[in-house]
Amino acid sequence: MKLRKILTGAIVGLVNGFFGACGGVVAVFMLQKFGLDARKAHAAAVGIILPISAVSLIFYFVSGRVDLSLCLAVIPAGLVGAVVGSLLLKKIKPKFLKLLFAALMIYSGITLITR
Repeated sequence: MKLRKILTGAIVGLVNGFFGACGGVVAVFMLQKFGLDARKAHAAAVGIILPISAVSLIFYFVSGRVDLSLCLAVIPAGLVGAVVGSLLLKKIKPKFLKLLFAALMIYSGITLITR
């Protein structure tokens, strides 16, 4: 089990560093395989992805790939959205959460392929 957790961390970090995101998606899937219910998996994924994203951000920033003015414009509303989403997570049934998550992944995949 410990090796699976280490490999999961490595894969989550690799995916997040490579794509600039999506590490949380991988984390959610893996955490559910470890036996966490959907709500706990989503919440834990945020805790896992925060430090990993911070490290990715440092490397992206140093290499000049971060549009800081855009980030500063988006972050305030993103923080509000994070609070609302965290509060809603408690109220959503795990089965519905899985459906929403799957729908978002399908929509994202179709959008990436068609654009």
